[in-house]
Amino acid sequence: MQFGCILIAIWIDTNRGDSVQTDLKPAGRGPFAVKLAELQSTDVVLNVGCFDGALERHYLRGKVRDYRGVDMNAQAVQLANRGESVPTENGEPRFKFAPAEKLPFSDATFDKVFCLDTLEHVEDETQALREIARVLKPGGTLVLSVPHDFLNFLDPDELTRGARNLVRKYLRKKPLLNHPKHKHYSESALRALLKDFEIERVHKSGTPVFWSLAMLYTAVGLPEKLTNPLRKITAPIENLEYALGLPTGFNVMVRAVKKHP
Repeated sequence: MQFGCILIAIWIDTNRGDSVQTDLKPAGRGPFAVKLAELQSTDVVLNVGCFDGALERHYLRGKVRDYRGVDMNAQAVQLANRGESVPTENGEPRFKFAPAEKLPFSDATFDKVFCLDTLEHVEDETQALREIARVLKPGGTLVLSVPHDFLNFLDPDELTRGARNLVRKYLRKKPLLNHPKHKHYSESALRALLKDFEIERVHKSGTPVFWSLAMLYTAVGLPEKLTNPLRKITAPIENLEYALGLPTGFNVMVRAVKKHP
């Protein structure tokens, strides 16, 4: 039994690694967030936690006036910029390596901001939301997605971290995974954090099917040559999972408007 667990941990750590995914049209969270944002062709949009820019390429390009993104994964930011063929108005990279707590943009720049499953990773969530409010225009819209405070012990990343660190320490001689434990948020906690915003909608979703898919694609570490075809098959399920509003679930998404001064 113990030998089997070690083999599974080796598989997870080897295949999941720290690599950037190949370009794949996002399903579930991304398209639902775009729908919730009610984008206009005149919008200038920021994605905080853009990763490799897949959301922008598949859902924003050609539909809004301009879009930008920031992320703390340098490899992902580089890949996102490589996928851009249309230059920005000022010639700067469309995607930048920058923390959510210090956004490299002027005040009141954006009409819409996405922050999807990113807030739980930042060191100072209050400062990150303060920065988002700063770069949003008055009346601008934030679409925020975070893990819901619900069955937190089933978090896919946390379930596998211990086994993966044993493998990294004793077998693969790699640095240990020491990123902060995922935060989970109740609706009341989100309302307290979003004091600079007027919350228009709270959407809770994520059944055990959602959790199973998250384990399969995020934690188990299956190679992309297997998961990419599977993702295309399960995309309608992921889309339905996010669209299905529930009294509670593994995810909570809000649409909030920045208050006028």
